[in-house]
Amino acid sequence: MSEQAFEEQTLSSEGVTVTKRFEEDEFPVPAIAFEFESTREEEVTIRLSDAVPDSIAVEDLGFHPEYGSEYWTMDEDQITFERSLTPGAEYTTVYGIRATGSDNIEQFLNEPEIESVDPPLPESADGESDDDTVKDALASEGELSLEEGDVPESDEAEDIATLELEEPALEAEDGDVALVEDETEAAPVPEDESLVSALTTEIQHGQVSEEELAALREALGVGNERGSAVARLDQLQRDITDLRAYTAALEEFLDENGTGAELITELDERVETVAGRVTDVESELDSVTDTVEAELTTVTEDVGRVETELSAMSEEIQTVDEELGAVTEDLNSTEETLSELEEQVETLEGKVTDEDVKERVEEVAESISDLKEWQEQIKKTFGGG
Repeated sequence: MSEQAFEEQTLSSEGVTVTKRFEEDEFPVPAIAFEFESTREEEVTIRLSDAVPDSIAVEDLGFHPEYGSEYWTMDEDQITFERSLTPGAEYTTVYGIRATGSDNIEQFLNEPEIESVDPPLPESADGESDDDTVKDALASEGELSLEEGDVPESDEAEDIATLELEEPALEAEDGDVALVEDETEAAPVPEDESLVSALTTEIQHGQVSEEELAALREALGVGNERGSAVARLDQLQRDITDLRAYTAALEEFLDENGTGAELITELDERVETVAGRVTDVESELDSVTDTVEAELTTVTEDVGRVETELSAMSEEIQTVDEELGAVTEDLNSTEETLSELEEQVETLEGKVTDEDVKERVEEVAESISDLKEWQEQIKKTFGGG
């Protein structure tokens, strides 16, 4: 990782401070972290928006499920975070940056916008919240310069009430800290001047001791860097523990499935393989189509030829039937002739000798046998009955 340092963005509104910074080494991918700190004594809801660089698509930003991903919403050019903060709470949320945008981190370090803090702080007469007024006075340690008109020039200035706080007692309930005033020591406050204004005036005039200032700072959380640092350290330790678990799970996933680039490369290879197979199938389909069309043409021609042959065979069968009829008539005529010959044989038997008859009979019998054999052959050949 590079050692380049990037400037943090810090802004405050209505008692809530937001720090935006770049986290380079804490997460598996470059990330932008937002740290919220509330000094309010009641629960508030903060809404913060951050612009997305023009060259970055919102799809290239990812939100950590263990760092408030459910509190973020996205549109085309900005992302918005909205969450409730308990009194004195600190909260950290992050979003990660894909590799496509990590080459120019500075484009992400624009100043976000606190759209609203609900409920807002109560305002004093001059528009500044009482909390901010006292904190500004405490932070200046009584050295604020007074502008003309801040303190009356008349003798009535000596009559401004003072508030003596020897050792102010603190009452804490549900995380709220309140000052308990010492009614015996506090001077009456003029009706036209608020308690905060009187206290601020005393601090500016140096009428409050260092012990009292220290007590006020502790009560209002001003200058309490050590307590804030300890709280941040505890939060950081919890973040590191969560991050280690997240990193281990991510490493396991990458070990099993490879990096995103490897997955994309593998997917591209599979797509190319499938595309090649589709091309092969299309070629085979074209070849099969051509073959089927050729075979279909051949079959059509064969069917036409068979139909022609069937027609010719039908004509031949009709001719054979006609010839068979003629042969049948011949056979009938032959049978009649045989009958006549038998009658003639019987007649001749009476006219000739036995020897002549025997010879003639044998000849006739032989002729009849030959004729019957020929008749049987004719019947077998033409299917006659």
